[in-house]
Amino acid sequence: MSEIKFLPQGFILPDGTRKGLILAQDSNWQIVKTSAGNYALIVSPVLYEKWLNFNVINLFVPVKLESENMKFFVLSCKKDYLISSIQFGPYPEKIIEARAFAITLHEMRKNYNFSFHDAIYLEQFSILLPTYTNKDSLSDDIILGAWLSGGVHIPATSINKLSRLVNWMSPQEIKSIIKSAGLLLESDSDSENDSKQGKIFTLPGRSKSLMNT
Repeated sequence: MSEIKFLPQGFILPDGTRKGLILAQDSNWQIVKTSAGNYALIVSPVLYEKWLNFNVINLFVPVKLESENMKFFVLSCKKDYLISSIQFGPYPEKIIEARAFAITLHEMRKNYNFSFHDAIYLEQFSILLPTYTNKDSLSDDIILGAWLSGGVHIPATSINKLSRLVNWMSPQEIKSIIKSAGLLLESDSDSENDSKQGKIFTLPGRSKSLMNT
């Protein structure tokens, strides 16, 4: 597959700002910082068409690169709202960003069963848009951990390990983010398993479980 030539640096975007630094990119999209300091997402028609069923698609504005006779679609966010690739960043630096992402992950999971491992996150619109790569799928636990840690594939529920990488959040704050994502903490999971095991091994009328006989 030949590499797509994107809009050049300094190109005037639909919101009147100019394309600035490229923060993350793949074959069909770019996340950039604009001259006004906000984030913008530039996508190819191929990826745009795959997103037609998502309710933010009407927010993209078509742009034509006349010199190459190529068309792109651009979405610009308000300042201070993050656009982020799960795989490549930019990654969060504030707890408010982490919580917003966790809530979006939780809400999206209620309606979609595909993996968000390669998704692009639009904070302003509370949505994760898949990019349909061939990379292996990841669990939501690892997706959250990777996004918080800056790309390291570590389960968010491994709080001690994660807190060493995320020095801008306390372990207690990480626990809160995990709950916002609808994920079970390790202690909660252990308690649930213990409860199930107790029900399996305990017989009515017996004071001891089968494990102790």
